[in-house]
Amino acid sequence: MYHPTTRQQEGFKGSPIARDILGYWEVIEKIVKECDVILEVLDARMPEISRNEQIEKLVKDYSKELIFVMNKADLISRMELEKRRKELRKIADCVYVSSTNDYDLRKLKALLFKDFSEIKNRFGKLKIGIVGYPNTGKSSLINALTKRKSAKVSKRAGTTHGVQWIKFGENALIMDSPGVIPIGERDIISEGLLGAKDPERIPNAELVAFKIIEIGLKRNRNALEKFFDININDPDNDPQIIIEQIAIKRNYLKKGGLPDINRAVIYIIRSWTGGELRF
Repeated sequence: MYHPTTRQQEGFKGSPIARDILGYWEVIEKIVKECDVILEVLDARMPEISRNEQIEKLVKDYSKELIFVMNKADLISRMELEKRRKELRKIADCVYVSSTNDYDLRKLKALLFKDFSEIKNRFGKLKIGIVGYPNTGKSSLINALTKRKSAKVSKRAGTTHGVQWIKFGENALIMDSPGVIPIGERDIISEGLLGAKDPERIPNAELVAFKIIEIGLKRNRNALEKFFDININDPDNDPQIIIEQIAIKRNYLKKGGLPDINRAVIYIIRSWTGGELRF
């Protein structure tokens, strides 16, 4: 079973939230233990942030098969996808999909039924577990694979509850789970980028918006300017100034005509986590 560090155990004392997190890990271990293949769902835009190495170690310890599934593949270029897939395949099999439009779902299905056709439990069914951080698209992936609206889907963080088995074809079952909440330290920016928390509940949400702006400037400045309908003229590319530009353009103003930074920050984060902002 997963054992938290001494420091983490100290955090559980008198902390209902931390005890809840430990409960999530008990569910995750149940999934890994009972399933033959584990799909770790990643956000294709940032697989390095959405991976959970503790889960991967657990899968290895139980001698189960791991497949990385880079979801939201339609939000970045095929060239970038292939580059990230190549890196992840050094660790385990990896496919990329988009649950919203059947993007390469056939490859994932083929991998499951071809490569693991001999891995079946005593009931003759392949048992598949799906894990991942909130908002990486686990529920959407299940719905796309099974062609059923079996799991509730929402852009709000943390909307899947409990554990259920879902029929997947004639010879397989999918075990759904709650969105994984990391037991280790996870910084505010990473949680915000993943959409693990609603923007209104993120302390210092401005830092998350800063990071999104920085990612946009690095990956595709033109796409950033086009989406927000602004021209970035600041020589230092200061995210604070860019957010002020966005606030003014969106007419997010306070009394006296001052830009409402908080509203702009929420808009930026929601545009990113909702998939409208792409680069």
